[in-house]
Amino acid sequence: MTNLAEPSVAPTGRRRHAPIIIAVLIYLVVVLRTAWLADDAYISFRTANNFVNGYGLTWNTDERVQTFTHPLWLFVIAAAHFLTREMFFTALGVSVAVSMATIGLVGFGAARSTIAAVMGVAALTLSRAYVDYSTSGLENPLSHLLLAAFVLVAFRADMPALRRLRWLAMIAGLATLNRMDSVLIYLPALALAAYQTRSLKAAGALAAGFSPMAAWEAFSLYYYGFLFPNTAYAKLNNGIDSLALAMQGAHYLQESLAVDPLTLVVIMAGIAFSAIAARAHFRLVGAREQIRRSASTSPTFLKFTLTAWRRRDPREAAMGAGSLLYLAYVVSIGGDFMSGRFLTLPLLASVMTLARIDWERPRYWQIGLIALAILSPVPRIVANPEQAAEATDRQFGDSTTAGRWGIADERSYYFGCASLSLALESPNEEHPACDTVARGLTDRLDWRPARMGLNVGYYGYFVGPDVHIVDQVGLGDPLLARLKPAPNAHWRIGHFLRPIPAGYFDTFVYGRNRIENAALAAYYDRLSLIVRGELFDPRRLAEIWMFNTGQSDYLLADYNSN
Repeated sequence: MTNLAEPSVAPTGRRRHAPIIIAVLIYLVVVLRTAWLADDAYISFRTANNFVNGYGLTWNTDERVQTFTHPLWLFVIAAAHFLTREMFFTALGVSVAVSMATIGLVGFGAARSTIAAVMGVAALTLSRAYVDYSTSGLENPLSHLLLAAFVLVAFRADMPALRRLRWLAMIAGLATLNRMDSVLIYLPALALAAYQTRSLKAAGALAAGFSPMAAWEAFSLYYYGFLFPNTAYAKLNNGIDSLALAMQGAHYLQESLAVDPLTLVVIMAGIAFSAIAARAHFRLVGAREQIRRSASTSPTFLKFTLTAWRRRDPREAAMGAGSLLYLAYVVSIGGDFMSGRFLTLPLLASVMTLARIDWERPRYWQIGLIALAILSPVPRIVANPEQAAEATDRQFGDSTTAGRWGIADERSYYFGCASLSLALESPNEEHPACDTVARGLTDRLDWRPARMGLNVGYYGYFVGPDVHIVDQVGLGDPLLARLKPAPNAHWRIGHFLRPIPAGYFDTFVYGRNRIENAALAAYYDRLSLIVRGELFDPRRLAEIWMFNTGQSDYLLADYNSN
């Protein structure tokens, strides 16, 4: 019987570096040409800027609220910002550098041959989702780099099982620190690696690997008062039926298939290849031998399919299971309002898995290239953002606004005012050059203690740290995040508009609790002790315990009943 810990098949094809270098350089050109920064990224950037300038890890400087979901990425951006004291070009530079490191691992580390490397890089270059979120200022580039490193270590043939597990746990722990829900894509491969060690030391390796995440959670509970970021409470406390969310998640995949078919098709191809590998691993040796003998006379497509049967590596199955688990989670939460953003991780996992196929076999690479050409009708390399948006509109509907199902092509929408190309054309102007940036700069001069807003990324960063922003969808507001949206209100996934309680905005104008509802006012007093009180106040620590164990929820129930 096959030993689960046996080394994987080593790469057999000889690599010629010149074609891979050319493919990587084309990817670089495409990423630079399409580089942009999203409005949502500036929500994190405001915290990074406050941190660098001595206001702590805060969004509004007068309260401790975690408005970011990616602590590791935030610290990377904050460190770079500390060195440059500039954000726009700094964030783009870090994103491009990290993305290039990832594509280098794909091209020069994961592939079995030159053709496999070129096709893997080409698939990522032609994926609209992957290119869009290779920049944007969001945490995707660092998530990509950590996943690529994880896959390379997982398939190392010369590493002892326990040592491999230690590296995998460390990388997965950092990836979880970068974005908590990404742990799902790592879990099956981690479980397999732990099983392969056949040692009690596996638990220690896993604990050590996830210790940075555990340390952050302890800090978050003490500093912010909660284990999860405020955005999680705002997005998950939405009052939407789970079936309706799942339907929205299915639409998220449907929209991706319509406007960016390459991404989802490659994901499913990688999962299918992994599933075949899983089935093959548990087949009897005699059955495998029969398949091997029959393959010599089978059609090319059948040979391609049976490649996984001959490889019988359970690690490929584990990566496919992780992608499937992650996709199920994405569907269950309703996907996202940014087209393709949550599909880049399973795409990268599938590309790196498929790159282990021996694409130099006759007709394999021809089939692959034809598939890439068919599935990439509007590659970013040949279309400017406006053309890409128009072509997407012809396929599916309005791609540059929150049209059907509330899912938007964010890059096309913001590219005209928040792109690298525009900034290089007019380097002496403020960038991004969007309307909300101008409004933030204007309101910074016309100072008021508090402002109310919806799209608070660019605006919040440029209005400055001295203005308290009441975020109407609750992403940056600890009270509104815990209030349910208005009944029967129109909602867009990730954006659930909260009704502003009477007197709440005046609380920040006058500096004292002006909420009219007595139960909600009492609830806010307790919440304020957590997010505004002295860190070492024993009453604050007691209130953290009460909030996290639900002992203050009755006040919200009293408010909702009125």
